[in-house]
Amino acid sequence: MISEFIIGKLIIVLFIFWCAYEDFRCKSIDIRICIGLYLFSIIWYVYMACTGKKVDISSILLGILPGVGIIALSIITRSAIGSGDGFFFIGIGLLMGITNTIIIMFVTFMILALLSLILIVRASFNNIDIRKNSIAMIPFVIPIGVYMLFK
Repeated sequence: MISEFIIGKLIIVLFIFWCAYEDFRCKSIDIRICIGLYLFSIIWYVYMACTGKKVDISSILLGILPGVGIIALSIITRSAIGSGDGFFFIGIGLLMGITNTIIIMFVTFMILALLSLILIVRASFNNIDIRKNSIAMIPFVIPIGVYMLFK
């Protein structure tokens, strides 16, 4: 996996922070960032294969499935969850494999669930309608993503 190399870790951290900034600022992720990362990943894995290094194709292919699932949910729910989040997790899956992607997604969803619960309780005490509000998801990937890279 790309995440096993120092340069790979730096690229992943930059990708996470860049996408988190975009998601926080605009509530969307520029797909061009993700496509650039996909191309980088493909070139990196082809290089690794050509130099005789082990490339775990099954983990890479399985790693993109959670992101594809989020994109499917985005379509089904009419963008209640953003498709940009799915494209982001496809990139994380390409870079870190299935196991790390699932862990990152699970912890991120738990953090978001706790934050959502706090916001709902606070809003109910203050008689505020928050049904149309949205929360940027990718900024909450930062702590667990960085932890998973450097653990």
